[in-house]
Amino acid sequence: MTDEGIQPARVHVTFGQSAAGSLMMALKTLGRNEVVLGLVDDLSFGPIAPADRPTRAQWNVDQLGFEEDLDLVAHDEDFWRTIRAIRTEVVVWMSSRDVREYCGLLDLLCEVREASVRVVDVSEVDFVGYEEASGSFGSVPDAQIVATNLIDRGMLVSSVARDGYRLEWERLQNENAAVRVLTSTGLVSAPISYFDETILSFATGEWQRCARVVGNSIGKLSTGQFRQITDDQFLFSRLLTLMDEGVVEGKNDQELWSMRDSWVRRTAVGGEGP
Repeated sequence: MTDEGIQPARVHVTFGQSAAGSLMMALKTLGRNEVVLGLVDDLSFGPIAPADRPTRAQWNVDQLGFEEDLDLVAHDEDFWRTIRAIRTEVVVWMSSRDVREYCGLLDLLCEVREASVRVVDVSEVDFVGYEEASGSFGSVPDAQIVATNLIDRGMLVSSVARDGYRLEWERLQNENAAVRVLTSTGLVSAPISYFDETILSFATGEWQRCARVVGNSIGKLSTGQFRQITDDQFLFSRLLTLMDEGVVEGKNDQELWSMRDSWVRRTAVGGEGP
């Protein structure tokens, strides 16, 4: 990583490991040997007051059953320890239309005090043949990063803009809701059940694999003006909760519930799953 004594000229940040991988490949193509860090944690859901990783990971376990999330705590704590030590420049790659990436930007601007921050926002970039990429930097292939010359599109965040972003994040921290949703006026807080109706809209009277219902929900939440929560485990957890509440019924082919091996339907009417 880095330390106080050895400072790289800049550190690039993405929100998601896949995005980090694409960016590293693009920088390699451009002949730039620069540091890229990817934050695994998705700040669009879970507590953010405090936003420390152990607290959030335990919430994910208790509320969503994300047992594996505890294994990622050390990685994300290392990420933040490195970011806070930077005194040069941080380049954030994101789309202001993606709730996860926008939340990540706000939290980072509250954590980074010494370094300048430059943002590459792909929300208005014209990706020919990759129209969906403007909704999320995580959807931008490395070849498109190079072809559209994104490396030169970073805009320096002014002190006035940073203050505005920090105020927005502080408001959300004070509300400390389970979910954050992007709207035309910015981020708003929402209950954990906010996306239940979207999930239910894909449940029918016939048995379907839960993976299909979750996948269709992700597709719905990924389209339109904003890209909302698309974490499949979050949506699957909500589907299991709806089963527990009797809103839908489910059955499982294995001892442990998984999206692939479990089934769901709206009512007791319909054909049996295989």
